[in-house]
Amino acid sequence: MKNLQREYLRIQDLSEKLGGEFLYSNKYKKDREWWVLGSLFNLLRASDEYCDIMVDEQENPDFKLKIMYRENNFKIEVCEILHPGRRRGDELETPFDVDLYLRNVIEKKLDIWETFKSTLRKKLSNDYGENCSLLIYHNIPVSHLSEYGFWINLVCANVEKWVEQNLVNLKTTKFQQIFVINSSVNEVISIHPEHKVFYSKYKQYFIC
Repeated sequence: MKNLQREYLRIQDLSEKLGGEFLYSNKYKKDREWWVLGSLFNLLRASDEYCDIMVDEQENPDFKLKIMYRENNFKIEVCEILHPGRRRGDELETPFDVDLYLRNVIEKKLDIWETFKSTLRKKLSNDYGENCSLLIYHNIPVSHLSEYGFWINLVCANVEKWVEQNLVNLKTTKFQQIFVINSSVNEVISIHPEHKVFYSKYKQYFIC
């Protein structure tokens, strides 16, 4: 098992050395998952316990975690949401055309939330066993989602809409908790079992 804090610091050093290659290359997919996992616990402010979290890499789900001096282990599946039509690695070959993307959003030629909904539905349809949580890295800047509003409210409002429309079913999921972390990894919320802001400088404006 690896120490989460040490691995997180290692990944931070790696990302600084590699720059864009770390962010866009499929070669570093697992390292980015470690980075997202470490960012989650950093934002959750698990201060005293943070350095004592030990992690095993695995498949389906991605990680098994153990907090030292506690009996229960728990698991986390990590996934990433990109702009519609984009795949990890595209940026190395085809730079993202922000102006074209925003024009398509304004003209309603694409649904910016479709990838979030479809990814969430896919993860909910899989069985990762007991004591497992889902961590979604929403890698789309809030400025690409809406001209106004806060990310924490935009995410929860869309999830609520999908639930009301029976497009997403959270009642039967085995996930103990579903976390969503923003593109800058400086905000984290929960969309299951309740809507809750764990960390955001805009927490006071949360209305869901």
